[in-house]
Amino acid sequence: MQPSKRCAFSAAAVCDQSQSFLPTIMSEGLPGTIVIVDSAVLVTFDDLRGVVDPLRSVSRLPAGDGLSLAEVIPPHMTMASPACTDPSGEAARDRLRGCVAGLDQFMVRFADVRTFPQGTVYLAPESSVDLDRLLAAVAHGFAEFGGVRADHVWHLSVARRGGEPLAGRFRASFRPIDALVRSVSIWTQEAPGGRWSLCHDAPLAGSASSSRSG
Repeated sequence: MQPSKRCAFSAAAVCDQSQSFLPTIMSEGLPGTIVIVDSAVLVTFDDLRGVVDPLRSVSRLPAGDGLSLAEVIPPHMTMASPACTDPSGEAARDRLRGCVAGLDQFMVRFADVRTFPQGTVYLAPESSVDLDRLLAAVAHGFAEFGGVRADHVWHLSVARRGGEPLAGRFRASFRPIDALVRSVSIWTQEAPGGRWSLCHDAPLAGSASSSRSG
């Protein structure tokens, strides 16, 4: 029988947030403890790897082993970070499922390449009622944890740094692209600069797969 897993958690920014925070590792020192330094509620887009991973694969993270964005996490947009105090637990799974209950899959169009002041280059989606509705649902479901920013900006990061010079080069060959929002998921990171792991995935209505937790 495997030992029970318990999570120790401290908030830190997901790797593509417009503002960054220094992660603090908390550990209870218990057998079977999983140390989590960050968590997030995300919408992921594996279908866009061919478009964004050429840049994400050379955009290195400052912490850890110098892994790239493409190595640590799939293309995504963040809705809440931190997600909650026990992101790998059943309560988080149920909370996530409750947030998206009744919401349908929808298309989002990434039509522009923009930058944040510190140099992050990102794809900006066109505004839509569906995105607003999804963010409102997550904000309501996870409000007590403070992970949804009041100044939330929808973005899919393609490079941590590079600013307008890199954005301009990418923009020259970029064409608007549509992507399907199939599900909402909770991901966790166990070491600064390390790979993120899928904990729970809640498909939106119309998905071919059923809700699962990892």
